[in-house]
Amino acid sequence: LSINATNTTVSGNTLSGNGLDGIGIGSGTLAENATWSADEVYVLSSVTVAPGVTLTVPPGQAVKFSSTTGHLEVDGTLLADGLPGSPIVFTSLKDDSVGGDTNGDGSASSPAADSWSGIGFMGASTGSVLDNVTVRYSGYGYDAFGSGTGGVSVYAETSGLVISESALTDGISWGIYVKNGASPTITDTLVENHNVGILLSDSSASVTGNTIQDNGSTGISVSGTSTPTLTGNTITGNGGPAISLSINATNTTVSGNTLSGNGLDGIQVGNGTLTENATWSADEVYVLTSFTVAPGVTLTVPPGQVVKIRSGTSRLRVDGTLLADGLPGS
Repeated sequence: LSINATNTTVSGNTLSGNGLDGIGIGSGTLAENATWSADEVYVLSSVTVAPGVTLTVPPGQAVKFSSTTGHLEVDGTLLADGLPGSPIVFTSLKDDSVGGDTNGDGSASSPAADSWSGIGFMGASTGSVLDNVTVRYSGYGYDAFGSGTGGVSVYAETSGLVISESALTDGISWGIYVKNGASPTITDTLVENHNVGILLSDSSASVTGNTIQDNGSTGISVSGTSTPTLTGNTITGNGGPAISLSINATNTTVSGNTLSGNGLDGIQVGNGTLTENATWSADEVYVLTSFTVAPGVTLTVPPGQVVKIRSGTSRLRVDGTLLADGLPGS
């Protein structure tokens, strides 16, 4: 199908013994609303959903990407709303575990991280949903969504995105990368087997109730002047810190998370100078190396907070104000 013929009704066909046992979609920009069919596997290279256009992917749909640079860019709206027993799967053409042996090569090829280049929700995108969706074997080092975005499974620079009840697995650099002030909602989602589970850059995202596990480095990394909410997540088995905050992202709301089996079961705070007022959370241990509170800036540390210093040369220097006002029992 050409990209703007994807509203074609496809059902009840039997496909076998073809060079591609599925529906090949031409590369390009989708310029009108379309709803795909769950009856067959859709095979893409690179597709863009134009601003103002909605692509609806039904429960049970398998979407496979045929090349390492293959990707789905959403400038409009993607409605990928699966069901608990009928998820939508975005994966590699080499993945025979869903939709069968689409490329017809038997066991000659197998999927691996970096088989394709991810899904990107750009700044103009609104109202998109990934619910009961699986994204796997992505993360090729191609900057499909702008400089520095290679290696991502799901990229977002829009607040108009909800990711829920989904699984992002077996990628390369980042499971989810949020940038440019975007504040999507990420809830009840599994993110595993990347380098960093979730990266929030200058973001106020809501990250709640997720499982972030078995990533090579950090579970959740917060950079820039982000002020996200991180609540009720299970962060386990990551090779580095469970949570990493840059120096001016320490106003992040952190509560009710379960941290275990990570390289650092706490919140690692980056080196540098705090240049805006911040209040830390007493829920988790903060780990510092070299931290300075600038003149005119107030750092508030609540009762019950534990702050650990990493090494003998580490220090907390206060040129502004430190309010560390505990309680007799806390």
